[in-house]
Amino acid sequence: MEVFATSRALRHYYQEALNSEGLIPKAITIGDFFSKAVIVEGYRFVTKEERTILLAKASEFERFASLHMPRELLSFIHNSHYIFRFFEELFAQGLSIDTIDMRDTYAEYEEHLAILEQLFANYTALLHDYKLMDRIIVPQHYTLNEAFFASYETFHIRIDGFLTLFELDILEQGSQHAQIILEIASHSYNQKIVEALEERFGVKIPLMHRVELDISSKKIVSSTALEPLGAIEAVGVSERVAQVGFVKQTIHDFIHLHGLRPEEIVVIVPHEEFASTLALYDREQNFNFAMGSAMTSTLFVVRLRAIIEHFAKPSMESKLRLNRLMGGYEPLIDMVRLQYEERCNMALFIKIIDAFLVSESAQVQERVHEALYAFAKLESWIEGEKLRLFLGLFIESLRNYTLDDVQGGKVTVMGVLESRGVAYRGVIVVDFNDAYAPKKSTKDIFLSSAIKEKAGLPTQKDREQLQKYFYWMLFVQAQHVAISYVENANASPSRFLYQMGIPYSMSPWQSHYTSILYPTGTTHSEPIDTFEATYDFGAQPLSASMLRTYLSCERKFYYRYIQKINEHALAEDFPDEREIGEWLHEALRQIYTQQTHFLEEEALFDALKSALQHHRDQSRMGDFMVELWLEKLRPFVAHEVARFREGYRVVACEKSLELRIGSLRLKGQIDRIDSYKGALHIIDYKSSTVAIDDTPAKVEKSVDFQLPIYARLSSSMGEVSQAAFVKLSDGTFHEEVLMDVKQERLDTILETLSTPKLHRYEKTDHRNACRYCPYVTMCW
Repeated sequence: MEVFATSRALRHYYQEALNSEGLIPKAITIGDFFSKAVIVEGYRFVTKEERTILLAKASEFERFASLHMPRELLSFIHNSHYIFRFFEELFAQGLSIDTIDMRDTYAEYEEHLAILEQLFANYTALLHDYKLMDRIIVPQHYTLNEAFFASYETFHIRIDGFLTLFELDILEQGSQHAQIILEIASHSYNQKIVEALEERFGVKIPLMHRVELDISSKKIVSSTALEPLGAIEAVGVSERVAQVGFVKQTIHDFIHLHGLRPEEIVVIVPHEEFASTLALYDREQNFNFAMGSAMTSTLFVVRLRAIIEHFAKPSMESKLRLNRLMGGYEPLIDMVRLQYEERCNMALFIKIIDAFLVSESAQVQERVHEALYAFAKLESWIEGEKLRLFLGLFIESLRNYTLDDVQGGKVTVMGVLESRGVAYRGVIVVDFNDAYAPKKSTKDIFLSSAIKEKAGLPTQKDREQLQKYFYWMLFVQAQHVAISYVENANASPSRFLYQMGIPYSMSPWQSHYTSILYPTGTTHSEPIDTFEATYDFGAQPLSASMLRTYLSCERKFYYRYIQKINEHALAEDFPDEREIGEWLHEALRQIYTQQTHFLEEEALFDALKSALQHHRDQSRMGDFMVELWLEKLRPFVAHEVARFREGYRVVACEKSLELRIGSLRLKGQIDRIDSYKGALHIIDYKSSTVAIDDTPAKVEKSVDFQLPIYARLSSSMGEVSQAAFVKLSDGTFHEEVLMDVKQERLDTILETLSTPKLHRYEKTDHRNACRYCPYVTMCW
């Protein structure tokens, strides 16, 4: 019997065996081997869904709150894997919580472990009550399956990772009924398991050798020196996506320069999320993805999540997302809305899920029905719970399902764990960064590495060493290896490179890798510095905001006013500064259209309250913002009444005016025009900061000519004596003190724009102007 670490290694073995003569020995994975090696009578193994619900029930005691884990069932289930991993690791090593060394721990540590001990006791009691078995407690309840071992003369087991104390016990007991040979490559990176084998079976395994250890006779039956790691280099790129081009170029070189077949090449993704990026650019369909694609990323699950998020916490954003994803499903949404907080049963739930599946692919439907079949077994546990709980639990269960890759490419993409036990002639590794290699473990959440080391449990360092061993085995068995990593302000090369003695440097071919990503016939270049186009500023009226945009960044003017690319406005539940400014402007317009002046502060304040009441009624946040601004407006109200008592009167609000100056037309909508002693006073409200150019040097660099333009526009109504910004939050006036100088500067600017000509529309040199620009990603 041949035993392999992974199902992929098993398939690879059978494929190789088909090319040879003679009978093919039977083979299984090591997981199946240990499942067959033990018998647990009188119990049914608990499903993944059942064990999390049972653990939630086991946590229903007062002290559990001290762990600060959420008790709401969906949140609890999402976090339960931390607890299960702790239990699995501890009890597989034959340890119990009360045997852990508590010295040098923080004050609450002992209490937390005591809580976990009670949780485990409660959980195992529930398992016993329901005649269920969890792999965690198999070591306390199993019987060795002697018939299984007696059925085969020899078991040849390849070891590519840790073996727990329980697994070592099974191997030793099984070796009394059949010959068991363990094959392992000894390296400094996997000394944890090597030392465990040496101690258990009383042998000395030489370093840097592949050995076969007969544990029945406790002798090494073969030993072969391992080859040293060949010459390998790693190259860096500054953008993560450029690694796709690196992969494609490397595959081309492996095939056409080194004679490898596509089936002999593997692409290792330390973080499997990058596989989706590879798939996005795989126009030639060269890849097959060993991990498949997650069910949770399908449109079916995205729609279910959108429903849950909207009904759990309604917002404008969630409403628009639901409308976008669920167009045509309105009757179904209405049904879910009515039932969402009502008691549900499995028949109704299956009916709802089937309704969502109507437009899904056959593969998605098959997987969902497979998941529903398993989920239906929970009926006795969750019958009568609300529909929202059914939906949340079902989505959580779909994390265990994937869609098979049907693309059929010949180059395999996989994670490093899946590569164990398989040798590839060509190996490509991407994302070889500290963030992904080593992959971080969540198993140390309850026990520190120091305590684990004392207890003989694998530490974070041990796991890192083992990951290094997996990469080293991949590299040493390959003929050609290519590694890429990302290096920029947010990413650095993996420390594995230094530790494994692999030289690394930034690639000089990054632009080439990027160019590979785009189809033949398309162009890709660096952002264009200038757009040359003829434009006539006299063809349409020129506003102060248009002029400000042109002067601050010609490129932004080109995008907004010539290409007419509008900024994408996201729906917001809370009013932003611009919207609040619009509320205040409209309220003041209503007030002063009906009444030109107020002589009492309370009268003006009451008028403002009345004009803003509509926004208070719309939402709690609207009520809060209005209340906040009413308090802010008190100084403004006082200043207004003082002016009116001096004789100022409002003559126009939101006044739209146009004025021709040579070949140009200026336009503007003035917030307010007052009259005083026969002269006009221009007012522009500001709800935020106010800046005035109060020196000739500032005027020379200024891009804001709003008040000078408003003054010119208003001159058709009479003599303009003053133009000022009024800060609504404190009522202060900020007059344009250098009006004449600014008017001269404005004349100069308008003169340069007065005739149609070729404009270059260059990007601004001031990067601060790009901070909140909606077009920034189109430029840089």
